[in-house]
Amino acid sequence: MQPTILAENLIGRGGYADVFKGQKEFCLVFQLSPLGSLASILHGPNRHILTWNRRYNIALGIARGLLYLHDHCHRRIIHRDIKSDNILLTKNFEPQICDFGLAKWLPPDADQQHVTKFEGTFGYSAPEYLTHGIVDEKTDVYAFGILLLEILTGRKALDYLQQSILIWAKPLIDAHNVKELVDPSLGEDYDIEQTMELLKPEEDIIFEFENDGTPRRVT
Repeated sequence: MQPTILAENLIGRGGYADVFKGQKEFCLVFQLSPLGSLASILHGPNRHILTWNRRYNIALGIARGLLYLHDHCHRRIIHRDIKSDNILLTKNFEPQICDFGLAKWLPPDADQQHVTKFEGTFGYSAPEYLTHGIVDEKTDVYAFGILLLEILTGRKALDYLQQSILIWAKPLIDAHNVKELVDPSLGEDYDIEQTMELLKPEEDIIFEFENDGTPRRVT
């Protein structure tokens, strides 16, 4: 039986989709996304339409969606593939987290799960997930941090040399060099305080770098 798309069956709403409950399953209902994915605009010829205010609100919307999935859903959900390609934009530039094909339920009595097969996207995957198969909220938080850098800088998570955006950004973050960090296409159209606010998740994650440039989480 399909979930009934009625107001009384709505059990969740945020920066992801509307969630409706059926007898044995759930249904995600997304708004029409005529703008396509965040990646298609951010790394395409129309990136100029992503003004600072729009980027800031997109970041906040994604954060709200993750907050619901991790803390307010009746069962905690780890998405495992947060990236710009999996963020759809409505006509009003409201973000919707999509593609839950790799998502995992976290049991109520467990803080994490272990998986033996890597699934996800290189460049967004947390070091502990890559090396030990640990899946928890931090898996998505790490990917969200990479996505924030992508939104702020206009750069891809991995460059043409397959180097992480973190390696490029970390010295600028440490030096609080906002001007060199922010996407040049924005010019002076950005708010320094809001930029530093969005960078807080990055500053809270401390990394060491291996000889090959691979980031390793320390805290």
